[in-house]
Amino acid sequence: MKAIFIATVLLFVSTTEAQYRENKKKFDYKTYSYQAGDRYNPTLAGAASFLWPGLGQIIVGETGRGLAFMGGSIVSAIIFAKGLIQFDDSIITYSIYDTNAVNSYRGRDLIWIGLIGTIGITFWSMGDAVRVAKVNNLASREIDKKVSFSLHPIVLPQTNSKHLAGGLQLNIQLN
Repeated sequence: MKAIFIATVLLFVSTTEAQYRENKKKFDYKTYSYQAGDRYNPTLAGAASFLWPGLGQIIVGETGRGLAFMGGSIVSAIIFAKGLIQFDDSIITYSIYDTNAVNSYRGRDLIWIGLIGTIGITFWSMGDAVRVAKVNNLASREIDKKVSFSLHPIVLPQTNSKHLAGGLQLNIQLN
């Protein structure tokens, strides 16, 4: 039952935030190279996801995706903790010399499932945060290329007058 819940949470990760889902179809993260002015730092996103899985995704604007990773990490940690509690209780309750020695390790499987799940989700989250940051940077560069604005002060002499007219000049350039 718990494994089904974890699988559902992990499946949810791949179905959240349509922005990244659409951007990854247009842009290949493998072609990314850092440029000054990029909105998101892939290294920072990966490091944040190492400290707390899902935090890197939230930093780069994919909140639903990040919350899904956080949820998976929390569930895995709970499974690990439950396994530790059961394992500790079974060692106290049962003696090594007991005929039911097999029951003395009933929490061992949960410990391994929780540990492997936590480590797996952490590394998956790190890689995903870096990939999302790169794709979103490539997408934001494309948006920035299409429209650029500039605002300049301007002073114009008036014909047949000693006065000057002033104002602002707005330049909109579409690439």
